[in-house]
Amino acid sequence: MNTDLTAGLSCDFAGAVLVTVDKIYNNSAIWVDHPSFPGVAMKTLVTPDVTGGALKSLLVRVAPGAALEKHIHADEWEMHEVIAGSGQATLSAGCAEYRRGVIAVIPQGTEHSVRAGEQGLIMLAKFFSV
Repeated sequence: MNTDLTAGLSCDFAGAVLVTVDKIYNNSAIWVDHPSFPGVAMKTLVTPDVTGGALKSLLVRVAPGAALEKHIHADEWEMHEVIAGSGQATLSAGCAEYRRGVIAVIPQGTEHSVRAGEQGLIMLAKFFSV
């Protein structure tokens, strides 16, 4: 069984390039295990230093059955764009099914969690400071 969810994607995120109006940043970041949630790995695409602290973006890979347990981003809005796999998000307002193409916007200070389904889950997560 192929457990690398990035294998079915049409883009190679390993050599991601960020282009801003004044610079080009080559991001050859690797997957890094999440320090708090087993089975979750992240790959940073845009760092806050590039955006003056206003935005950061990462790919988040959640292994089958693993979860980003309940947590809060007190000072950041968060947006999830599901790229591959499936799962379920739980917010204070209820639950949402995650599948390819789903976009979720999570207001700052909102407790939330995400659990991957049988195929695992890959999402693009963007964090905005306002």
